[in-house]
Amino acid sequence: MNGHPLSSRYTYSDVPLDYVLQVRNLHQSNDPTGEIRRLATGHPNGKVPPYVCQAIIFDRISGRIEAVGVSVCSPKDVPNKKVGRFIATGRAVKEFLINNPQPEIVQHG
Repeated sequence: MNGHPLSSRYTYSDVPLDYVLQVRNLHQSNDPTGEIRRLATGHPNGKVPPYVCQAIIFDRISGRIEAVGVSVCSPKDVPNKKVGRFIATGRAVKEFLINNPQPEIVQHG
């Protein structure tokens, strides 16, 4: 990491082609189903955060969910969709790679 808020080890390019990455930004005012409350369970201050970003990696053929990453915006933060998407994506990809180790490519020569 180089200290930049968008630096991360894992990005969408780490997701194999057989899988799909879907990212959703949720805002408290447009969340009639209570999805934010469910995703932010256990939030430190016990309040429902104003913004949540969710990244889901699922199998392109079967549709089975392989990994989920969530980023929660603190009420003290200035909401930034790009940062939220990046954090949630990095968490989902990290979970995916832990649960589905990819074979290493060894090049000789």
